[in-house]
Amino acid sequence: MYEILTGNTPEKWEEIKTHPFYAKDREMLISAGEEYLKNPPKALLWSDYSRFMRDGDRKCYEKIYFDRRRRVAYLAILTKLYGEKYLDALCDTMWLIMDESTWVVPAHMADMLGDADKRITHLDLFSTETGALLAETYHILGDIIPKQVSDRLVSMVKERTIDPFFRYHYWWMNGENNWASVCVSQIALCIMYLGTPEDFRRAEPEFNRIMNLFLSSYGKDGCCLEGLGYWSYGFGTFLNYADAVKNYSSNVNCLNRFERGLSSEKIEKAHNLQTGVIDYFTRDDVKKAAVFSSAMRLNGDYAVCFSDASEKYRYPRSHFYVINKHYPGLLAYPDVSLSTYSISAGSHNIIRYFLWSDPDAEYGEKLKNGTMYYEEGQWFIRNCDKYSIAAKGGHNNEPHNHNDIGTFMMTTQEEIILCDTGSGEYTRQYFDNRYRYDYLVNSSRGHSLPIVNGNYQSMGTPKAEVTEHTDSVFELNIKDSYKDPTLKSLSRRYECSDNKVILTDSFEFFKKPDSIIERFVSFTEPREVNGEVFVGKNSQIVFDKAQFDLSVSAEEYSGHGAAPMKLYFIDFKHRDPLEKEKAVFEIVIL
Repeated sequence: MYEILTGNTPEKWEEIKTHPFYAKDREMLISAGEEYLKNPPKALLWSDYSRFMRDGDRKCYEKIYFDRRRRVAYLAILTKLYGEKYLDALCDTMWLIMDESTWVVPAHMADMLGDADKRITHLDLFSTETGALLAETYHILGDIIPKQVSDRLVSMVKERTIDPFFRYHYWWMNGENNWASVCVSQIALCIMYLGTPEDFRRAEPEFNRIMNLFLSSYGKDGCCLEGLGYWSYGFGTFLNYADAVKNYSSNVNCLNRFERGLSSEKIEKAHNLQTGVIDYFTRDDVKKAAVFSSAMRLNGDYAVCFSDASEKYRYPRSHFYVINKHYPGLLAYPDVSLSTYSISAGSHNIIRYFLWSDPDAEYGEKLKNGTMYYEEGQWFIRNCDKYSIAAKGGHNNEPHNHNDIGTFMMTTQEEIILCDTGSGEYTRQYFDNRYRYDYLVNSSRGHSLPIVNGNYQSMGTPKAEVTEHTDSVFELNIKDSYKDPTLKSLSRRYECSDNKVILTDSFEFFKKPDSIIERFVSFTEPREVNGEVFVGKNSQIVFDKAQFDLSVSAEEYSGHGAAPMKLYFIDFKHRDPLEKEKAVFEIVIL
C-alpha cells in the first residue's frame, strides 16, 4: 500500500525512538504519558460549555476540549514507540471524544446546539481537526487499535466530517482566510485515509476552488495579513494537504474532471494532466508564502506580531521540514530551542513534529541583516546589528483586524523596546465588531500612533498610500484612517540608520487643531530622567522638549490565553498645535 503521510515508515519511528536528537522530546512524551495514565481526561460539562453564551468565556470549555486532543496525539506516538502500555489510555480518550455531543466548540456553534443534526454535521476548524486527528491515529496504528474502537472511529469520522462536506454548504467555503485552508485540509485527510478514491475525485475540484480562495488572501507577495500564528495554522495545514495530495495522487488517479464539464482553463497549474499528480509546490504563490515565517523573525528572537499574533518568535519544525523537502534549502533552521510543533491549536501537528524532522539538519541560523518589504500588505521589516523595526500600512478591515495603519514595533537582542500588543484574550465579544475596538489591543489606542483631536483610528478605513520605500526609508499617508473632517493630510516617515530610527509625522489641518498627542507603547516601564525618556536597558526617545509635554501612564489588559498584561503609554502632547505641524522623534539605541 502507498503511504499518504510522509515519514510514516518503520525506519523513521525507530529513529525517533533511538536518536539522541529526540532525547528531550522523548522525555517530554513519557512524562506526559505517565501523567495521562494517572489522571484521566476531565469531563466536558454543560456549565463550561454555556459560559461562552453567558459571559463570552471560551477558555473554560476549550482547555478541557484541547487537552483531550493533545492526549490522543501524545498517546498515539507513545503507543507507536512503546506498545500497549499506553493503548487503553489512548482508546479511553478517543472513546470520550466520540461520546461528545458535538465536536464544534461553543464559539463556533452559537445557537445551533439545539439542532440535533447540526450538532453532528456542522464543520468548523476544530471539528475537522478532530476528524483528521482520529483518522490519522488510526492510519498510523492500524490493527493495534481494538476493532470495536476502530470501527466506531471510522464510522464517526465519516458521519461527522466526510458526509457533511458533501451534504451542506458552509460559509468558509467562500472564505479568503485560514478557515478555508484548515477545514479543507483536514476533511481531505479524512477522505484520503478513510474514504474511497471516488470520494476524493468527487471532492477534489471543490477542494481546489476553496484552496485557491485561501491562497489568494496572501496576495502575490506571500504576506499573511492574519499574522504569524495564522500562517502556522492556515498555511501549515495547507502544507499538510499539499504534501499528502501529492503522495496520494502519485498513486491514485484524482483528475476525473472533464466528465463534470470543467473547461481546461479551470485546471490549475498544480494539476499535471499527463501524470495525474497534483503538486501545489509548483506554484509561485505557494513558494512566496512559504518564506513568510522566516521573514517574521526580529532581533532578540522576537516576532513581527501585527494582527492577532504573538511577540515571541517560534517556528514550526514540521513546516520548515516539508518546505525544504519541496524547495531544498529555501529556509534555514534557527536554534532548536525556538522550534515548536505548532504556533496554534493544531494537535495533529504534534505527530508531524516528530515525523517531519531532520536530526542532521544545520540548526542555529543567525538572523541576517536586511530589509523585507511586502508590497500588498505594506509591511516594512528591517534588521540590523543593533535593532529590528517592523512598520505597516495596510487598511483597517483586514482579517483579525486591528486599527493600526502606520504603527510599528522595535526590538533589540535583549528586549522589545516599543511593541505591538498582538493578540488579546479570545472571547465572544472580541470577535464582535460592536465591541472589538473597545479592547485595547485592537484599538489604535493601544498602538504607537497619533491621537488627533481626541480621535483614534476608525474601523473599515481604506488602505494607506505608501509614498516611499527603500532599504532604509518607509513613508506613508495615513490621513484616511482618521475620520476627522478637519484633518487635511497626515504622513508618517521612518528613516533608519545603524543605531537609530527617526520618525517624522507631518500634519496639515483645515483649521487649528484642538490637540495632537503622539503615543508610543511599550511592555517595559519607561524611565523619565531630567526630562529625557529611556525605554528598556539601552534605548532613548529623543524629542523637542519645547514642543511637547510628556506624560507616562499604564493600563492592564488580558492577553491571549487570558495572561495578565500591562501596557505603558508614552504620550507627547503638542503644547500649541498649529494648522501645519511636524513632530520628529529619534529612537536611539545607546
